[in-house]
Amino acid sequence: TIGVGAPLLWYVQQDARDATRYMTWLDQSGLTMPDRDYYLRGEPKYAEYRTRLAEYIAALLREAGADAAEAAGSAARIVALETALAQANWTQVQNRDPVATYNKVGLAEASRLAPGFEWARFFAGVGAPVDEFLVSQPSYVTALAGLLNSQPLADWKAYFRFHLLDAYAPYLPARFDALQFGFHQRALNGVEEPKPRWKRA
Repeated sequence: TIGVGAPLLWYVQQDARDATRYMTWLDQSGLTMPDRDYYLRGEPKYAEYRTRLAEYIAALLREAGADAAEAAGSAARIVALETALAQANWTQVQNRDPVATYNKVGLAEASRLAPGFEWARFFAGVGAPVDEFLVSQPSYVTALAGLLNSQPLADWKAYFRFHLLDAYAPYLPARFDALQFGFHQRALNGVEEPKPRWKRA
């Protein structure tokens, strides 16, 4: 609700099979890099992206007060967690299938889809209590529930701390903004210079 990325993206839009009503949708999300391929492909450029990601995470955490050892350790665990999320992500080809990505579920069915995930509390927490919703990637939701149950709470806390810093870096002191630009724009997109402040404002 404050614009920070999370492993589940929820939003409201028209029902793809009934344009007279709106539905809550859930999509896979939560990766810092643009796509699962950046985490999983073996080519040297993707390996370099992963190295740069770990360096960026560690640098951002250091700026927020972590010591070097803590930041490096957290960065390694966050990259590992995002890699596990990426392995569960559907491919771009799969996501273009309008039939496979249309899965209407109620709370009871969702509990079977993602054991241990408290759906009613999730939707109440984001301010959108519903009894029925659409899931774009069911197998991803199942895998996410497994990761929530199997990965240490400390790793999830580090993950969300980083994502909070990453989302708000452009509005924090300039050193945070410079780090975020250096990774997201320079390293991933080849943009050499940020726009002037007046254009960004």
